Amino acid sequence: MALTKKFLWSCLKILTIFLTAVILLIAALYLYLSSIAYSRSPVDANRFSTNRQYLSKDLPIDEIVPIQVGEFMRKELTNEVSTLNYERELLATYENENGQRVDLAAYLDTNHADDRAFLARRSGCGDCVASTPVVHTDTNVAYGYGFCGCMFYAHHQFRWINGDWQLSASAASTQKGDGETLLAFLSSYPF
Repeated sequence: MALTKKFLWSCLKILTIFLTAVILLIAALYLYLSSIAYSRSPVDANRFSTNRQYLSKDLPIDEIVPIQVGEFMRKELTNEVSTLNYERELLATYENENGQRVDLAAYLDTNHADDRAFLARRSGCGDCVASTPVVHTDTNVAYGYGFCGCMFYAHHQFRWINGDWQLSASAASTQKGDGETLLAFLSSYPF
């Protein structure tokens, strides 16, 4: 009887050690594969095209935030007139046939009070690591690029000034989009 108890106790210890090792191995494998599958890095901000049409403050809404931009279709649109900070605020969400999303915002600011601050503003990154936005003012269209990186998520954002408008386009690096998606959208957006 004593030998059987001792034997069972030894087997239980070995089984506990084995299961602990298996759980740790599975956790390590999950973290490794997740970091490969979801690792995201900043895009080359110099690929932003500054060759853009002038954006007039009197342009119709459907031209500023068109129904289609390249392969992206507008899914949502918010049009606010005379907001607290801007004379007009247009917010649109676009999606391509693969479900990749890009958010576009256009803010009319005829007094140009905070153009430089707008370009250098960091994206809301929550607990993620935010890069300091890279700002280019030596081009015909001043622009900035910011990036937030987390283990499973990243956020890419370009901001630029065109006429009296401050524009911002962003995409999250998930299965629904990434920095390359954002650059594809921006290469088709005329303003």
